[in-house]
Amino acid sequence: RNHVSTGDTKYYCWYLLKNKIQPLFNDLKQYYHVTDVDTVKILADETPYDLRDFNGIVHADFYAVYDTGKKHLIVENLELLNNHFIIVPNSNFVVFYKEGLWFSYDLRKNVKKILNKNIPDQFNNSKQKYISDTHHFGALGIIKGSDEFLVYDEYDIWKLSLNGGKPVRLT
Repeated sequence: RNHVSTGDTKYYCWYLLKNKIQPLFNDLKQYYHVTDVDTVKILADETPYDLRDFNGIVHADFYAVYDTGKKHLIVENLELLNNHFIIVPNSNFVVFYKEGLWFSYDLRKNVKKILNKNIPDQFNNSKQKYISDTHHFGALGIIKGSDEFLVYDEYDIWKLSLNGGKPVRLT
């Protein structure tokens, strides 16, 4: 823990392999996440949002923060529900779900793509039992060694290309 003169508390982790210190979060409700791209961290910033405005559901803006100090907005006002924002392991991608659509964001190229543009209604779960339930049917995961992401709709499993290729129904 490091106390700054403004009274803010900042928390760090030591990145042993690179002998670097990485910030984790601070009192402003800003959280950092490590990615597989050495020069990029993800910043989740809850600061602009008040829980009372969203029925108790936490919202955040997500940014790609580069070692150069540049910060790029990935997605604004995203609900922090289970698997609504996923850092893809062994990859330069993050994936997120918002308003019936799955998106990928390439951390190296700063490019956002809609993964299910032609079939958006397939993935929105309108049968939620609770307001805090995810708005999609689920994310199965990543196909190892590829840029393909598996998700559920109500009845099937779909393969979505993180590069924005055509979705494929697998079942």
